This record gives sequence, C-alpha cells and structure tokens, in this order.
Amino acid sequence: MPPQFDGCYDRSTGAVNVQLNKNDVIDQGSVQCLALMKLAQDFGFNSSRCLPITILRNSVDNSSFVQALFCDQTTIYSLSVTKPPTSMNTISPSLYLLSNLMELQLFNALFGDSVLNPLTKFVNGLPYFTTLNVTGSTDNTLSGPIPLLFQGSFFRTAVLSNNNLSGEIPSLFGDSFQRFDVHDNPLLSGKLPPSIWRSKSGLIPWTQTQRCDFRMTSVCLAPESVFQPSCIRNATFSVPTCDTNGNASYSLPLLPIDTRDPMNSGSPTLSSSDSGEVAKMLQYFAIGVIILVVGIGGFVFCSRKPYRANCNQRSNAITRGNVEDEGLELPAYTPPPPEYLFEPVPSYHVIDEGTAENHAGTSIGTDETQETLPSREQNSTDENQWLVATNNVRGTSRP
Repeated sequence: MPPQFDGCYDRSTGAVNVQLNKNDVIDQGSVQCLALMKLAQDFGFNSSRCLPITILRNSVDNSSFVQALFCDQTTIYSLSVTKPPTSMNTISPSLYLLSNLMELQLFNALFGDSVLNPLTKFVNGLPYFTTLNVTGSTDNTLSGPIPLLFQGSFFRTAVLSNNNLSGEIPSLFGDSFQRFDVHDNPLLSGKLPPSIWRSKSGLIPWTQTQRCDFRMTSVCLAPESVFQPSCIRNATFSVPTCDTNGNASYSLPLLPIDTRDPMNSGSPTLSSSDSGEVAKMLQYFAIGVIILVVGIGGFVFCSRKPYRANCNQRSNAITRGNVEDEGLELPAYTPPPPEYLFEPVPSYHVIDEGTAENHAGTSIGTDETQETLPSREQNSTDENQWLVATNNVRGTSRP
C-alpha cells in the first residue's frame, strides 16, 4: 500500500518527505517564510531571504544562529535557535504560525517560568511533532514545574537539561521516549512515576523509555522498585532510592540495573561493522586463552615427579647447545680473548743485587745513558756507598 501523505508527512509513520533541493526557490511571501523572518528579528537576528536550508548568523558571534529547514516551498519542518543575541521569556506569536514543525530546538534561548507551559501546549497540538530541546545555560534557565506535555503520537525526544525546573515529574507523564533528559535541574525532586508496564522480573519504573538522564537532580525511585529504570544502562546514571519521606537518600544502596530484562523496543543493536570488530576481539581472546592454557599445562606437566627429570634433561640439552631430540646442532661457544692480551707490555732491564755483585764494572742502562757499577773491591772500605751507588744506577736505568 503506498504511503498516504499529509503535506510533507507520512500519515502512518510521521516520516517527513523532503521535496526540495538546495537550489530550489522558496515562496518568500508564504506564511511560514514571513513568520520565520519575524521570529529571527524577535531573537535579535537580521532577516534575510528564505532558502531550503535557511541559516541566519549573528555577525558578532558565529556560534549564534537560526536554522530552518523547508520540506516544500511553503512549509518549515525543523527549527533551531542557538544562543540568540536576545533571549526571550515569552513565546513569540510568530512561532505559533509554524504549525508543521517536527523538531524544535531552542538552545540557551529562553528563560523564566512563563515559557514552558505555553510552549508545551503548542507542541502538543502539532500532529507530527517528535523532538523538543530547550537546553538552558548559566545565563538563561527555565524555571517552574514540568507541565504535562508530549502527548503526541510521534513524540520521542525531550531534553530539558541545564535549567532550574522544580517539583515532581507528572505522574501521567508518558513512558515512550527515545530520550528523556532532565539532568542538571537540582530542584527537580520526588519519586519517578512508575510505568504501567510490567517486566518479567518485576515492576520497573519506565520500561519503555530508551534513554534517560536524571543526574544532578533529586529524583528518586520508590523503595518497592526492584531495579533501575530500563532506560538506565550505565551505573553512573543510577537514580537514588527514596527514603520513607519520599526524598532521595544517598545513604541507601542503589538499586541494580536489570540486565536480564532489556526493553524490547529500541534496545541497542550492533551494525555490521561493529559485529566484525566484536568477532575479531573474540578471536583474539580465544587465541590468548589457548596460549595461556598450553603454558599452564606445560608447567604442571614438568612439575610432576615422573616427568621432572625429562624436562630438566631437555632444558640442559638446550643450554649445552645440542638438542639431540630435535636434531639441531648449535655452534660451540668460544669466548673472546681477554683484553689484557692486546695491551703492550713495557720492557724492563732488571738486575738483582746478586747479579750486580758479580758484574762489577759492567755497563747498564739505555743507549743514551751508560753508567758503570763501581767495583766492590774498589770500595771495600765503605760498603754502604757501593750499595747506594748501585741503587742510584738502577733508578736511572729504568725506562
């Protein structure tokens, strides 16, 4: 059956059908083009012409801009306003004229407690609306309670983070999000409303929402809950348990994540490339396990007495450089000669005292210096003088 379209949208799935190319011409006099230009002026931007992808930037700050996407010559299906020069604490009437929006993202663009209620009423009336993102900042924050919102058939994403919202999450709040993010709202408190659905392992709040973030809030789980909400997949995102007064208690143990009961819709799946990487990792892990088992087996085998001698014999054979069982002959090790063999040895002409006595009058010394030992018979009167002369000649004859 061919899809039935309502303007740019598929009636059954809510999918948008973009009918434009980037060079197509937009009707500059259409209601939504004129409303876009007026809305941009309200946020402090200079107006211009509408294009299939219209981007109006702040001339002072390039990160400040308005972006609108057209699906045909007269219809805007996506609007994003980021860090506008002028933040607003009311809803511009021009926004209400964009009655075919599927996505609305207002980053650091709104503040005050009189914005969220009319804004949620507006998006609840859009038949194909899917995404609202009103992330705040330290400069611009929304305040007040969270209204009962997001009742549309196709709504899937709500991001209200970095604001100053207070009170409890409404008990009739829908549990069908792809993403619900209220982190960094310190005044948000109370029990997380339970889902009307029951899991196989017990009652778990919010079993249908795929991803959620309640960090830096005071939201807590009822003590009778069994597990963390199914949208909590990481322990760092765990929601604390409520005490008897219904307040978040950080002294009570955190409820565990239910790994046995993943949500049926939107559960994480692996792409083909991810599957290939996982298969490679498993192969490497299996090889590592095999190597470890073989190593441990060899150690245990050699540690047993009947085989210890055989292991030692093979170890000694390898150390000697000849492994007969393997048929390998390793070259014998020949140590290098000591270094002192290569050092020159000085030549000395040494004559001990006995030789000196028998060689009286013999010339000793170098070619340049020849001296004669005195005769003992000639110096018999003074033996000490002969010995002194002999020692002096020895001292001068050494090189």
